[in-house]
Amino acid sequence: MPEINQMSDADDALEEERGEEKAPQPRRNGFAHALRRIAGNLFAAVTNKLPSDNAARLTAWATAIIAAFTILSAVVSYMQWREIHESSKQTDQLIDLYRKQVEQLSNQANQTKALVDQTSEQARQSGNIAGRTEDTLRNNIKSFQDAHRAWLGIVDTSTKEFDESNGWIASIAFFNSGNTPARNVELATGIMTASTPQPGPSQADIDMLVFNPRLSVAPQSRMNVVISNNNNTDFIKIPDAHPSKPRTIASYKDIKEKKAIIYYYGSLRYDDIYGNHRSTNYCIYLANPDTKSIFSCNEFTGMN
Repeated sequence: MPEINQMSDADDALEEERGEEKAPQPRRNGFAHALRRIAGNLFAAVTNKLPSDNAARLTAWATAIIAAFTILSAVVSYMQWREIHESSKQTDQLIDLYRKQVEQLSNQANQTKALVDQTSEQARQSGNIAGRTEDTLRNNIKSFQDAHRAWLGIVDTSTKEFDESNGWIASIAFFNSGNTPARNVELATGIMTASTPQPGPSQADIDMLVFNPRLSVAPQSRMNVVISNNNNTDFIKIPDAHPSKPRTIASYKDIKEKKAIIYYYGSLRYDDIYGNHRSTNYCIYLANPDTKSIFSCNEFTGMN
């Protein structure tokens, strides 16, 4: 075998001296080729120096094989370490890529939340706008109705009579300042006396009111009501069952001497053309029996 290798090398050298070109050799695997060269060189080194006796030759061969396997193990270990190192670098790159993807997803989630918040705010603002639009429409409707509905208010009060035989006869003038008639008109009147000024009737006095129908009131028209506690059927009389009536007649002297105050109170109810129920409350009292002047109470007055 040594002779063959030597001849092959000699032939190669001879061909080079002759200038003959060798055919191009196919490219070999670098790692396998390196192993073969190491093994070949080791084999050639050992065989060139092999002793003549068989025992020594076997020992040399064994040493060569062990050395070859040692070198091979070292090379394999190196390649494994390199592969692990490359894998570790790839793993780090993957981790970095995943981290960037997580950051991207987090940013997208934040952007989505911001968009949701913005949409919610726009919906809230739209709801507020819708609410304001509804309120505006309702106010416009109310303003239109108020401009055309009936409005019954008190425009004048006066005393017609105040004497022991007729009691106190008062006149109240209601006026419809609206542009449409007041319908389903009803009137109720009560009477009370007190030794000290009162802000208005009590709830018990109000609950005793009895309503009687009246004619409709045309727009821009007056309705005159005369109130008395006597039995003249031409007047709106206080019901006989009213607990204050007997005392009113009996206390005429106290009223005349300003030891007692007499009050007329009541309510005028009606419907406007839109079907809304309206009312005008009144409360008056004889402020001065000598001059027969009338004042309004502080409470139970006004209209809606």
